[in-house]
Amino acid sequence: MNITAYRVTYNAIKSGKSSSIPLSKEIYNQVIEELPFQSCYSAFRPALERSRAEITLPKGQLTHICRHTFASHFVMNGGHILTLQKILEHSDLKLSMRYAHLVPHYLEGVISKGPCLVASA
Repeated sequence: MNITAYRVTYNAIKSGKSSSIPLSKEIYNQVIEELPFQSCYSAFRPALERSRAEITLPKGQLTHICRHTFASHFVMNGGHILTLQKILEHSDLKLSMRYAHLVPHYLEGVISKGPCLVASA
């Protein structure tokens, strides 16, 4: 992983390619102040063990949980699904849509954001 001004680049990801993601000024400053930081494994595993959920994960699933959580929150916070596809390096949009599964109440936004239907008199 390389961090340059307002960008983080991951080398040799699952697809064998590199992935570069922009960072906001605030996040960049926070990352620079706190380097070196720990991997998602070493940060997430103790949190999972402290939880009362007693979740047992199959080997290799910890990273996928972090990716799914990121994807869901990215879309729920207004992120575009095509941008998510690029960030996650998915070649098929259907896979990105599966990663971005949303909590049911999020879909209620269609009522406030969709076009208004007016009944004819």
